[in-house]
Amino acid sequence: MSENVGVSFRDLLAYNHSETERWHRFFVEHPHALALEVGGQMGTVSKLLEHIFQVELYYATRLSGKEVVKADFKLQSDSIDDVFYLHEKAHGLLAQYLSTATEAEMSKKHHFDFDGGFDASTRKMLMQFFWHGINHWGQVALIVRQAGIPVAKPRDIILSHAIQ
Repeated sequence: MSENVGVSFRDLLAYNHSETERWHRFFVEHPHALALEVGGQMGTVSKLLEHIFQVELYYATRLSGKEVVKADFKLQSDSIDDVFYLHEKAHGLLAQYLSTATEAEMSKKHHFDFDGGFDASTRKMLMQFFWHGINHWGQVALIVRQAGIPVAKPRDIILSHAIQ
């Protein structure tokens, strides 16, 4: 099989960004949905979104070679634009990283201190970046639908114009 067979991380980033922009527009139109309860440690949809974007920013910061500073992950306010700004920041960092990333860098190991400590490749970190978001966006969609708020067409990748 050719190395060029498959979906690129740039394609996945384009999809991630386009879907996040759709959700941003949704929450601007339905700000009351941010207060919906999600249970667990997150509490509300707003806090779950903050979590999604903080994780994106964490991985994008690490991959870009910048120091991870917890203060950079804090919101300045609870406004919807500030919440989504975390995504914009992460997207910019990751887009810049992917524009020059090489195949050799995909195997580079990165050390993590949590969960007993472990190493993960760049490729695995990128997959975590995307999978984490997809997982939580599914939760958001379910919670919003259960509250009776229509979220328009399904957000399936097959309907996205971000990937050809």
